Amino acid sequence: MTACSPEGLMVRVEHRDDGSWWLMLPDRMENATAVLTYPLVVQPMSVPKRRLIRQRDSTYRLPGLRQPVRFLIQDTTGRRVRCLLAADDGRIGSAHELGMDTHPTKHFTPLQRLQRRQDKVREQFPLEAPTS
Repeated sequence: MTACSPEGLMVRVEHRDDGSWWLMLPDRMENATAVLTYPLVVQPMSVPKRRLIRQRDSTYRLPGLRQPVRFLIQDTTGRRVRCLLAADDGRIGSAHELGMDTHPTKHFTPLQRLQRRQDKVREQFPLEAPTS
């Protein structure tokens, strides 16, 4: 299955003979010669008990369906991630592979987080009234 993302990136998902699923995409967005391959790992999703049917042997099953699953991407560091990111230089990978800090306020104190939120609100909604 091959698809094109809104950014123009060709993405391919392959189901191989051994039963594994692989995600294939170009190494750099502008250079499609090198191809990165990432294995896709199946993660079962939980189902609320109210949607299940109780059987006579006290087990539960979904009515007429298999258990839903989601596919996670296993990056080169061995972590399972939901999505891949593109760096400014065109490299593609997980946040761990690219060395990106996805939570820049993780080291902030609660007071610093509150101040940052207030600054963002003031920036988005400036006051029209004079300060005096």
